[in-house]
Amino acid sequence: MTWNEYCDYCAEHVAPCLKTMEELTEHLKSYYGAVEVPGSEEERGELKNKVIAQKFEHLLSPLKPLQTDSTPEERRELVEVMKRRTEEMNRITAEELGLNMRFYKLPYNEHTAGFFADWAQQYGFSEEELTDCFLPFQAEMATGYFSCLSGRFQEEITLFLGVDEKDLQNRTGRFYQYVLAYMNQALRENTEK
Repeated sequence: MTWNEYCDYCAEHVAPCLKTMEELTEHLKSYYGAVEVPGSEEERGELKNKVIAQKFEHLLSPLKPLQTDSTPEERRELVEVMKRRTEEMNRITAEELGLNMRFYKLPYNEHTAGFFADWAQQYGFSEEELTDCFLPFQAEMATGYFSCLSGRFQEEITLFLGVDEKDLQNRTGRFYQYVLAYMNQALRENTEK
């Protein structure tokens, strides 16, 4: 199937079933054995800034994308705007935005072994080197933002969360993430056969 065919298929056949972040974090704990941890000050700051950049961009200086034929002046301007946006993000507190950030660690087990294999391959480790490690997962409960290892784990989380009727009708960003996860899962299943 082509990308457009996958999109059409999902829009026609996927039932709206968007889950809450509370349902997701309960799933992380009950299925994957995730343990909630406090999150370091650095992790909290990084997650806050990711959430601001994704969900509160209207609070930041406007970002004008560079064109392929951009001038040195335009590139310098972009660097200055990026610096200003970072300063703006650092000034905004999580409390001002009402953020509810949670941090989890997922252990190596039968449900996470494939994710650890992906991690090992992605970063050049042997899987055995990672069996005593934990996979990090970060969630912001109010906005629905989450951050985790890209690949199969992120796709499973995306598929678990699902989409709602608005996503299906308007083909939102969440819809396209769902379609990509669905397509990658189908490709992986076909390759493993």
